[in-house]
Order: sequence, then structure tokens, then C-alpha cells
Amino acid sequence: MRERYPDAQVSMHMVREWKEGNSFVGKPKGRVTVEAPVKGKPTELDITAELRTACESLVGPVAETMVDLVARVEPEYQQRVRQNVMLAGCCSLIAGLPEALQVALEEFDGGRVSRVSDPVFAGSDGGLSIATDAADSD
Repeated sequence: MRERYPDAQVSMHMVREWKEGNSFVGKPKGRVTVEAPVKGKPTELDITAELRTACESLVGPVAETMVDLVARVEPEYQQRVRQNVMLAGCCSLIAGLPEALQVALEEFDGGRVSRVSDPVFAGSDGGLSIATDAADSD
């Protein structure tokens, strides 16, 4: 963004809001435009390419970690696990991420990637469940 719009005044909070509301990998559904002051004047900025580059930089490391985790599963269960990969957390809300990760699984005889029903709170709900079941000494 700084290279393309050097005079734009942008804060980390603005960028986070844009990212959380518009993130995607693959082909965009349309242009992603945001408003930011340029030399004090509210200006519409097209951040489609920058957002895509930033989001797609996550696909490789996430795919690598996913494949590594599947490889650690007992061999007789790996096929079943590859068919039931579940994404959780805020990054799982990136449009197109499940499909991009499915492409990564094609090298390993395919798989199915989907999101949990409530990706934002799934981790904290799981942590709460573990804490509730834990002994007081833990």
C-alpha cells in the first residue's frame, strides 16, 4: 500500500478492518475499494491486488502445515482425515481459502476442506471446554 499510495494516511486499525472485511484468495468477486485520506482529502483506493497478495502469502505455509499434520496421523486414517479437514479461527474466514487448500491436497490423492460453523469462537469454545473438564490441580 505504501508503494502504490505513498501519500495515503493509513493506520493499522484501518488496514485490519479492510483485511477482516474483504480478505480473499483466488479470483476476486470484484474490486476491493476503501476510503482513506490522501493529503487530507478522502480518497477511494483500489486495494484488490495488495489484499490478494497479502492473503495468498498465507496459503503456502498453511498448506504445508496441513500436509505435515496429516502425515503424522496413523497411515490407515490419513485418507479419512484428508476428507475432513476443518478450518477454524479468523483466518479461516478468508474467502477462497478452503478451495485453495483443497488444491494443495490434490497432490496427496485429494481431500475436502471446510470451515467450522463458528470459526471465530471455535478455539475459545474448545479451550473453555477443556478448562471446564480439567481437574482443579491442572
